Amino acid sequence: MRALKVSQALIRSFSSTARNRLENRVAEKQKLFQADNDLPVHLKGGGTDNILYRLTMALCLGGECKAGLRLSCMRLALAGVGKGASSRTGV
Repeated sequence: MRALKVSQALIRSFSSTARNRLENRVAEKQKLFQADNDLPVHLKGGGTDNILYRLTMALCLGGECKAGLRLSCMRLALAGVGKGASSRTGV
């Protein structure tokens, strides 16, 4: 009997009537993002969008610096290998 009550509660929580409790805020978001306030679209969401944008740019810049450092280290290592091989052969 208790299992039946639990299953009915689960069915009610996932039914279409439970979805009607959420507000439809699409119109509000459309007004926010379509407003002509000279802000780029990626910053119109407010402070949270600004923080996320700056964090993303910092991570991208850090990744590019790390990749450049790795490539320069590999280039120097390969250049060192070539010089060491010619000195061993006695040429």
